[in-house]
Amino acid sequence: MSESIKEQLGFESKIEIPQNFRNLFEALDFSTKYGIFDVPLQKRGDGIQARHIPHILDFIADQDSKHHIWAYEEPENSLEMSNAFNLAEQFEQKFSKENQIFLTTHSPAFYDLSSEKVSRWLVTSGQYKDTDHLTSNAIPVSVEEDNPDDRLGIAELVKERAKEIYLSHDALEKNVLRLEGEINTYTKPVVVTEGKYDVTIIKKAWEKLYPDEDMLFDITSCSAGVTDEDEQAGAKQLQTYLDSILHSESKVRIGVFDNDKAGIVCFQRLRRYKNVNALTKKHDAGKSHALLLPKPPSDELYWPTSDICIEFLFKKEYLTEGYIKRVYYGADGKEASEQQAKILDDEIDPEKLESLRSLFKQEYKIRSNRKKHFAETKVNNYPPEAFEMFAVLFDNIRAAIQS
Repeated sequence: MSESIKEQLGFESKIEIPQNFRNLFEALDFSTKYGIFDVPLQKRGDGIQARHIPHILDFIADQDSKHHIWAYEEPENSLEMSNAFNLAEQFEQKFSKENQIFLTTHSPAFYDLSSEKVSRWLVTSGQYKDTDHLTSNAIPVSVEEDNPDDRLGIAELVKERAKEIYLSHDALEKNVLRLEGEINTYTKPVVVTEGKYDVTIIKKAWEKLYPDEDMLFDITSCSAGVTDEDEQAGAKQLQTYLDSILHSESKVRIGVFDNDKAGIVCFQRLRRYKNVNALTKKHDAGKSHALLLPKPPSDELYWPTSDICIEFLFKKEYLTEGYIKRVYYGADGKEASEQQAKILDDEIDPEKLESLRSLFKQEYKIRSNRKKHFAETKVNNYPPEAFEMFAVLFDNIRAAIQS
């Protein structure tokens, strides 16, 4: 049972023998992990206590030959929305295997379940015929035809967005576990980047700049994306991973953010990290660091952009036009529409052109469908002097390791 709770809730919770042996068979004391501390279950919040209940019931049913029927009232009580969706998934996929479960709910996390294991009924109150007596009415709800949301009010407005947030949060947590499992196999300090092509380019940069020196660190990407489009959430994934690191961790971990809008926001939102300088933060009680990519000089040798990903550390002569595209941003930070960009690019419609030039600033971005070719093919042929901005990045990484 303790293993089941640890797997589903994400922390260790073990059964302990009560100090008062007269009550041994009257109570179970749970000791739960909170960081490095053991905290009695009775001292945890109502939500965590409530989430132990179905695991205990399921364990009891598993040890018994009798068929068990649960009557569960509003299991979502005391749970934040993401945990309610997680618990609903457990009820459907785990607890209902060996148990018949009847439950009442007001949460879209539960009433939106729609597998063949689930029957849904809308229960309403009303008067019995023409009398003053109150009665309850149970109406079967068909997934295809009926929707109880008009009776449940605001739930319809938040249902889809809440589920979207839960799935996103769940994916981030699973990626953290995957990444930490990989990092635990490394022996050197570990650098973690946003995207997988960053890893390829950084390895090549070290090889070119320091051919006779072993790399000081192991390196991996926090991105779990399979396609290039999946890499867009790399900054958020890296922030989530760095925030998950405990102060007791002894291994040096260094996250490297792109110096773009998303990277800067996630860098600034890191919890428990204090500024060392404009490009570096350090965990306030551990050995972890966060870095922003350095900015190249503002001269004509580099492409002008405020969104610096790793490719923009190369000069124009190496990062050629086939790998970039022009984009236009207004003062509010919004990108120009496709039609506006076409006028600015092709310099058509002179009357609108001058007006648009005053409203939008031209910058450059990397073509996402060309990142793979640039990292795995183009970079291999560059001379050491092409990687001069990477020497700045490596100096910052060295400083983080040595601190």
